[in-house]
Amino acid sequence: FIGAVSAAGTNVSLTDANTIDLGTVTDGGTLVVTANAIDLNGVTSANAIDFDADGAAGNITQTGGTLSVTTTSALTVAGGDDIQLDRAGNSFGGVVTIAGATAGSDVSLLDITAFDIQSGLTTNNLTITAAGITQSGAITVNGLGDFSATGGNNIDLATNGATNDFVGNVSLTTT
Repeated sequence: FIGAVSAAGTNVSLTDANTIDLGTVTDGGTLVVTANAIDLNGVTSANAIDFDADGAAGNITQTGGTLSVTTTSALTVAGGDDIQLDRAGNSFGGVVTIAGATAGSDVSLLDITAFDIQSGLTTNNLTITAAGITQSGAITVNGLGDFSATGGNNIDLATNGATNDFVGNVSLTTT
């Protein structure tokens, strides 16, 4: 595709051998996007998403707009590639799974709802801003761990994180 891709429907599936630039996308089912890299640049709304950017430049980025997902989000990158979905107004309504991220991957997510970090996540830098942060199991952060809970909500990285491995500095902020 050349230029921003906009779509509407149910169970929309988009595939691009290069980087895909998503414009305004509304999907009443599961939005599946497979590309070398994925950039969100408009309003994206879906019941569920499955983004697979495991190409040579396999980053999942957001240069504009908001992302609103009602249920599950699956984000896949190649080892060492990054995920940056941290624009104001993003909402991940259900479980967010991240596959392929490694010690060389930077992950930055912003969620206006509560966010649960899934077990087994390994990153370089990890930045999570959400209305409360929990985790379902151990995580490894080789660089900076930056966790910010908004709306007076809590950050709990202990209940299910007895074997967390934070190699670099960790910042915890509640506002």
